[in-house]
Amino acid sequence: MTERSRVQRWARALLRPDLALFVASCVIFLAWPDLDLIAARLFYDPGTGFYLGQTPVVQGIYHATEPIALAVLFGAVTIWVATYFRATPRRRHFRRIAAYVVVAGLLGPVVLVNSVIKEYSGRARPSEVQQFGGKDTFTPALTVAHQCRSNCSFTSGHAAAGFYLMVLAWALGRPALLAVGIAAGTVVGIARMAEGDHFLSDVVFSFWAVYFVCALLALWFSVPGLAPRRRASSVDDDSQGPTG
Repeated sequence: MTERSRVQRWARALLRPDLALFVASCVIFLAWPDLDLIAARLFYDPGTGFYLGQTPVVQGIYHATEPIALAVLFGAVTIWVATYFRATPRRRHFRRIAAYVVVAGLLGPVVLVNSVIKEYSGRARPSEVQQFGGKDTFTPALTVAHQCRSNCSFTSGHAAAGFYLMVLAWALGRPALLAVGIAAGTVVGIARMAEGDHFLSDVVFSFWAVYFVCALLALWFSVPGLAPRRRASSVDDDSQGPTG
């Protein structure tokens, strides 16, 4: 890949409708912060609290999310190790894809969401704020607060693990899998809202965090991506991106 084509690829990736939708998400939650409270009230009853939180369905989703995400991550690690020896163009291709899946999982849900944003946002969870029987003050999305010291509400780690399945869309070059990842993260996010552990914006911005990590790393690793699939012969071109 020439330097010019690499720049053009990055430009096409950055000048896209998804950036406009991200900005729109920021504007909406900054302009109407009560959207988080309105959405949380759908799952809250003054007499019983977040009444769906302990139901088998919600608890099943909660406990299944991380194992599924870890299965994808460790599956990619296994492929990377298995293709490390006796390198051929095809093996190097799959090793690069596996490395992409691993790095996206580590940088997205693990580092960006759980180790950075959640640790420093300071946002109290719905069940902890005064509007829902708690003692803390509600904080609008995208606002740094001091209501929580660690493992805070913004953003949702479990939703990020669900959205991580989007990585398969870029890794396998199948855009339809993007919808699968979005659906998985959305279901997990709704379950976390039902438990009173996350606001709507926590889920929305977990999506954006994982999405942009996957999209930008796909450029760096030159994986198949979301564009129309190329001919199989392109597998033999190992001159693009790192191999992990």
